[in-house]
Amino acid sequence: MSVQVSYKKQFVLGLLLLVVLFSVIEGVSQIIWYNMQNECSLEKNYFENYSKESRKKLCSDYKNLKYDEGVIRKNAPNQKFDTFNINSLGFRGMEIQRDKEPEEYRIIMVGGSTTFGLGAPNDSETIPAYLQNMFQDKFGTRIKVINAGVIAASSAQEVYYVKKELIQLKPDLIIAFDGYNDAFNVQLSEVDENTKYEKLEKRTLVEKIGKQYFSQFAFPNVIYQNIHDSMQIQYLTEEVKKENTQKWLNRWNEVCQISKDNGSELLVIVQPMIGTSDRKLIHAEQKIYDEPKTKKVIEFLNALGDSIDRLECNSADLRHTFDDVNGQVFFSAVHTGSFGNKIIAEKIYEQSLPIIQKDLQLNN
Repeated sequence: MSVQVSYKKQFVLGLLLLVVLFSVIEGVSQIIWYNMQNECSLEKNYFENYSKESRKKLCSDYKNLKYDEGVIRKNAPNQKFDTFNINSLGFRGMEIQRDKEPEEYRIIMVGGSTTFGLGAPNDSETIPAYLQNMFQDKFGTRIKVINAGVIAASSAQEVYYVKKELIQLKPDLIIAFDGYNDAFNVQLSEVDENTKYEKLEKRTLVEKIGKQYFSQFAFPNVIYQNIHDSMQIQYLTEEVKKENTQKWLNRWNEVCQISKDNGSELLVIVQPMIGTSDRKLIHAEQKIYDEPKTKKVIEFLNALGDSIDRLECNSADLRHTFDDVNGQVFFSAVHTGSFGNKIIAEKIYEQSLPIIQKDLQLNN
C-alpha cells in the first residue's frame, strides 16, 4: 500500500531542502569570501628575493592604511607603519610644510597606487622619492617632490584633488602619472561634489540590485567577483574607449589651464604596464599578460597614450620605459618594485628636467 504525500507537504519539504542547500552554499561562500577579502597579492606574487616575513609586513601595512572618504578618497593624515608613513597633510613620506620655503621649487606628483608606491618596501623607494633624490643631486635641497598618490585613484579623482586642494599648496610643477586606473575602471563617473566617494561608481543594474538587497550574503559577492572581469571586458567597447579617452583629455586639459592661471606647469604622463614594452617577460609576468583582462586594459591604455598630442600642456608617453630590460619588472599588471620604480623615475627626470631648468632660469 503506497502512501501519497500531499502537494503542500511536498512543497514544504522542497522548500526546506532549498533552504538547507542554500545554507550549505552560503556557508562555503562565507569561507571563500573571507579568504578573498583577506587575500594579499603582494604576498603571493611579489619578487622572489623578498622574504615571506617582508611580504607579510607589506600586506599588513596596506590592509591597515586608513582613508578619509568624502567627495573623493584621500589618505588619512598622521599614519606610521613599518614600510611607509603618511604625514600630517596626507602624503606618503616625510613631513612637509604647507607653505613653501622662500627658494623652494615644489613638485607635486599625483596618481594612483603606482605613484603612491604600492609594493615599495619603504618611503625612499617610490617613484616620487627617487625623483626627488635625482633633482636634489642636481639642484640641491630647494627641490621638493610631494607624493600625493592615492591607491585606486583615477583621473577624475586626481583632477578634483588638484583643483580643490593641491593647487593651494602653490606647486611649481604638477606631474600626473596615470592611465592604468582609467583603462581598468572605465565605469567611474565624474566626481559629484554632493556624493560620497563610495557612490561614485556607475553600477550596472545587476550590481545595484546586488548592492541593495544581497550585500550581506557572501554567495552573490563570490559569484560577482568571479565573473567581474568577463563583465568588464564585455563593457569595454570601442565606443566606450573613445568616450573615456576624450573624458581623460578634457580633465587634464582643464588642469592645464588651471596650472597656467596659477603660474605653475603641468606634465601629464601615460604610465607603462606589463606588455607595453618590447621585452621578454619572465614566466610570472607572462601569466599576468595572458589574462583577457590585461589585454583589454592594454588596449584602453594605448588609446590614452596615442592621444597625448591632443593635450594642451607638457606630456610624455612612458609606455615603452622597459624596452629591452631583463629580469622581473612587474609583480602585477602595472605595479613595479624598487628596480622598476627607479627606472621610471629616471625617465620622468628626463622629461621634467627641461621644464624645471626653464622655470629656474625665469625665476633668476
